[in-house]
Amino acid sequence: MRRLWGTVVTAFALGLALLTLGTTAVRAATLPAQPDANYYDGISLLDQETTALVTKQNDYYQTTKAKPQVVLAAIKSTGGDDIDSYAPDLFQKWGIGQKGKDNGILILFAKNGGKNNVRIEVGYGMERT
Repeated sequence: MRRLWGTVVTAFALGLALLTLGTTAVRAATLPAQPDANYYDGISLLDQETTALVTKQNDYYQTTKAKPQVVLAAIKSTGGDDIDSYAPDLFQKWGIGQKGKDNGILILFAKNGGKNNVRIEVGYGMERT
């Protein structure tokens, strides 16, 4: 009986792990690839003046002691996820900020079917300054 119970518990844990991994893999696929610039415009929202401003500000920030990185992103949808959980995943995937300093800032706009959600995600290193 103990052996049967152990097998059932093991099978349940394995099934739960596979289900979790499967959900993570599908969700990660919905995150856009890291852009080459400090902005991402998946919905053609940002004009040239805005992208130039983002670039200019980041160039300036690199001359400061803190050297933060600010990334502006405009996306069509968070794929059904709440923007509050989507933003940290995107922040991490893109590796915003300097490694070891966690000094990045993500300003995320998601159209989300007209709901127009905005989220500012701040690295822990920036929270302390």
